[in-house]
Amino acid sequence: MDIEKSLDVMHYFVKRLGNKVTDVKLMKLMYFSDRKALLETGFPITDDSYCIMNRGPILSSTLDHLNSYSDEVASLFEIPTLMQDEGYPVKEIRLKELANRSYEHLAEIELSILDSIFDELSFMTTNEIVKHAHSDIVCPEWRFPNGSSIPLPIENILIHHGVEKNEAKEIAQEINYYR
Repeated sequence: MDIEKSLDVMHYFVKRLGNKVTDVKLMKLMYFSDRKALLETGFPITDDSYCIMNRGPILSSTLDHLNSYSDEVASLFEIPTLMQDEGYPVKEIRLKELANRSYEHLAEIELSILDSIFDELSFMTTNEIVKHAHSDIVCPEWRFPNGSSIPLPIENILIHHGVEKNEAKEIAQEINYYR
C-alpha cells in the first residue's frame, strides 16, 4: 500500500463531502476509485490489497489504518466517532480543521478518476452505496462472506470485468512485482 496516496484519496473524498463521511462510504468510494484506475490504467491508485466484507469490498490496509487511528490518519482526521447510520454501526470520519494535502502523490489521471467517482457516487447515502456495491451488475466480484473477510485478488476483479484470464494474471503479476 502507498500510504501517501491513500491519505491523499481519503483527504480528497472527506474534504469534498463537507469534511465528514462514514468509514463505510469512504471505503466504497476508495474501492471504486482503485477499481476504476485498475481497469482503465492497469494499476490501482493506492496499491492496497482488497477484501470482501459483509458491507462490500474494502481496501484492507487503509481500513486497518483507519481502525487503529494510526499516526498518519491522526495527522489529518479527528478521532472517529461511533454512530448509527440507518440502523448500522459506522464510524464518522472528520477532517481536522487545519488538515490539508496538496495531492502531490496523485497523477492527473488519478485525480480525474477521483472526480469521476465523486460525481457518480457521492450523492448516495452509506446504505445506498453499500447496496450499489452488492449489485451483481456493478460489482460482480463481491459475494457475501457470511460475517467474515475474504481476500479479493486483483486477478478476480479483472476477470469479473471482462479481462481474459491470462491477461488478468499478467496484470496482477506485474502489480505484485512492484509491491
